[in-house]
Amino acid sequence: MALRWSYSLSSGSLISTTFSIRLNNGSFDDIGTRTGDTITIFKRNDYAARFGISRSEQATLIIKNVIETEEAVYQCKLTTDSNQWSYRIPVIVTVPVKLINVSRDQTVLEGSNVVLLSEATGKPTPNITWNRVLEDGSDGEVLHQGPTWNFPNISRTASGTYRCTAYNGFGNVAGQVFKVNVTYPAKIVKLVSEHEVATQQSASLDCQAEGNPQPTYTWIPCDPQQSVCQKSVLHFQASDKSVYTFTCKVENFLGSDTKNTTVFIASDVINVTLVITGEECTDGEYNQLRENLNKMMDDIFFAGKLGYEGVQLKSIRSAQFQIDYLIFKNLSNFLFRI
Repeated sequence: MALRWSYSLSSGSLISTTFSIRLNNGSFDDIGTRTGDTITIFKRNDYAARFGISRSEQATLIIKNVIETEEAVYQCKLTTDSNQWSYRIPVIVTVPVKLINVSRDQTVLEGSNVVLLSEATGKPTPNITWNRVLEDGSDGEVLHQGPTWNFPNISRTASGTYRCTAYNGFGNVAGQVFKVNVTYPAKIVKLVSEHEVATQQSASLDCQAEGNPQPTYTWIPCDPQQSVCQKSVLHFQASDKSVYTFTCKVENFLGSDTKNTTVFIASDVINVTLVITGEECTDGEYNQLRENLNKMMDDIFFAGKLGYEGVQLKSIRSAQFQIDYLIFKNLSNFLFRI
């Protein structure tokens, strides 16, 4: 980089031109001089390696390799046969941004405390911003500013791809992309506790789970020849039993979870008998019980449900006990449990 001073003097009056640099204490230290065609660069402070003086231009100091330490005030002093003049030029050195300490891909346990780093050098001091990288590769909104980003008690929603960017207005923007992977134990979030299936019909038992890493599934009991036992959905075919109980187990290296579901197989014919016994049973107590039972039957077995046409409540009363029984008409594919 060349520092040029312009001036106008009468012919033959210039004796010498001296170039100086201001030190930290405020004083000026001579770098070199030009007297006629003679150029002298002083050896102290590596001036000969750092600076040069142009022979073709009247007052030009050349900084050979501009680095941050060359930021200073430079002076050109003219000595004539009658006087001296000096002119100063401040030089401000800008330094492009460079990332020096940036977080890499992170795999952390949910609930832990995480600090992401993005430290950079540059002059002026760079501004650092953090964005989440969207699916199309573009940056989302700015989520944080500063060299450190704290995640106390980090949650699974923090999983994703991030970009930290440093810029100080000069040179290129420096940035780096990295991933945050938040792990958590396997847990079943949905499994219907009971299913009703008609005889000889099939059913799909869906066990929905969450976890990171992705959980593995195991159904117990399960016949590998009839169904896939390590999937979230178990396809079940009813056979000769009336009640089946299945256990869904999910697991990853952080933990496991299990839940049961029961499958009830509907039958074509059912008989329900309610027996009320006691040493004493007054007519009022019996009538109240029968009315409540009758109302319950109407609420549960309304006509047209699951293929039956209706339900009747009849009673047989004796001195020792009372029997109420239900008659179902044209019943098919229905299960009643008491």
